[in-house]
Amino acid sequence: MKKTRRPKRFSVRTASKSVEKKLLQNAEKLYEDPFIVLPKFEDNVSKKAFSGIIRQIKKIDSIKDNVDKLERFSKKKSLAGAVAGTLLIAHSKKAPFLAVVRLPTGEVTYAQRGKADKKFLVAVQHLDDPSLRLLGVRDIALKRKLHIYSWNNSFVSKGDKPSPPKEFIDFIIDKLSLNLNGDVASCKHIPMEKARDKQEVENRPYLRIQWNSANVIIALCKSCTKNSGNTLFSITRYLIEPDISSDFNIEVIGHIIKDRGEVETFFVDKYLSGALSDYQLIVSNMEKRRENLRKKHEVEFILDGKSYGDDIDGFINALNPKPYERYALSWILEKIDHPVVVSNITPNGLLEQFWEEYGLDVLSSLVDEDLANDLVSLDDTPSGILKTAWEYKERQEISSKLPRYKNLPTIAAFADHIARTYHIFGLEKTLSEIRNTPSDTKGKSISYAFLLALGRAGDQKWRYSNIEIEMGEFLEEYARRLLEATPEEYHNALKELLSASGVSENIDDLLQ
Repeated sequence: MKKTRRPKRFSVRTASKSVEKKLLQNAEKLYEDPFIVLPKFEDNVSKKAFSGIIRQIKKIDSIKDNVDKLERFSKKKSLAGAVAGTLLIAHSKKAPFLAVVRLPTGEVTYAQRGKADKKFLVAVQHLDDPSLRLLGVRDIALKRKLHIYSWNNSFVSKGDKPSPPKEFIDFIIDKLSLNLNGDVASCKHIPMEKARDKQEVENRPYLRIQWNSANVIIALCKSCTKNSGNTLFSITRYLIEPDISSDFNIEVIGHIIKDRGEVETFFVDKYLSGALSDYQLIVSNMEKRRENLRKKHEVEFILDGKSYGDDIDGFINALNPKPYERYALSWILEKIDHPVVVSNITPNGLLEQFWEEYGLDVLSSLVDEDLANDLVSLDDTPSGILKTAWEYKERQEISSKLPRYKNLPTIAAFADHIARTYHIFGLEKTLSEIRNTPSDTKGKSISYAFLLALGRAGDQKWRYSNIEIEMGEFLEEYARRLLEATPEEYHNALKELLSASGVSENIDDLLQ
């Protein structure tokens, strides 16, 4: 069965007045000087390379007033055909409809006249654009290995040797929004001397491009490359060279460990192809260097570029952790048998890297297995979970050291409960428990004494009678001694508070 050919789809737009006017102006410039589509040159290599197209343009120049002959010439698919077709626009004085071509730099419109390749039509009709006009001579330049530079209103071929004019170099540096200081153009974060000598800048990995033929070094730090795109592409869109990689040395300067010497730069081919931006090249290289270091089968702790060797304590001290973070980090890092490489990180951030593998085991070393399982499932940070476990463990330790009693009288039981709560759970929990005060005068007097000792009596004074307040003030010092007592002092401090409050029962016999 014969296949039906689908008609080709063209993207066509109606030209705005301003776009049409610009295109007509360029067509008129071409009429005045058809050779404007070619670069200037003085060398024999360029002269030989362009001799064929020069002869064709001379022929077009001789017939530029003959529309019929231009029509025939415009059927050629070459640059000369594009020149002839664009001269027809100069004669017609209109270009109401435009085709669209998508280039790496964006969409470009052009008028289809004749059968010339669209890249030649774009070059000829945008002859005032230093990047687009290169399309017209790219094939010749690459075939003959020419070096061509295009900027502002200038367009030159330097033959088979790279030799960018000073004006071109200045044009490029200006396009990059950098200032050239001697032979270095760098962002404000990279000192000129550091860039020139390939020296690292603390906590600032940077892209270093050495443009050999221009004798210029370009340096941009990681933060400044977030919006710079691909700097090499920004440069090479205005030039043609047969081998970009031989004229531009691309390096990412920045070591995971300070002063470890030269390191390889990865992914240069992807950067040269435009697949990576400046920022992506830096990030990819720094991560690759971390990855390579982690693959080493030896323990080394590295923080912000500083190596602590196998000194776990020194490494942890540099993180300034809380006690519970210190415990967990020490527990985990003792188990590590490979390099740990981190920068600009918090103790919690480091814990997160190992939490999935070691979190439950760390918690189990602090609390019983059931509680550890409950804690590890909490929707909280590792540091937050560890703090909960740590405080629980501390409370358990304190509680285990305090004396235990059996069947204390009501007032004694209340005083013991408040003091024990304070030792184990702290202030807020204690204030909550004080609300459950016995209703008799002795109990309320002890309650008020505790509030005075804790510095929280002011807004609760209205709850107490004058007698309870007066008695509480007398008992304040006894209550404070009990709250501050060591486990060894606790029993005697409780006895003294009860005795001072008028409780006659002897609690010695109630100790377990």
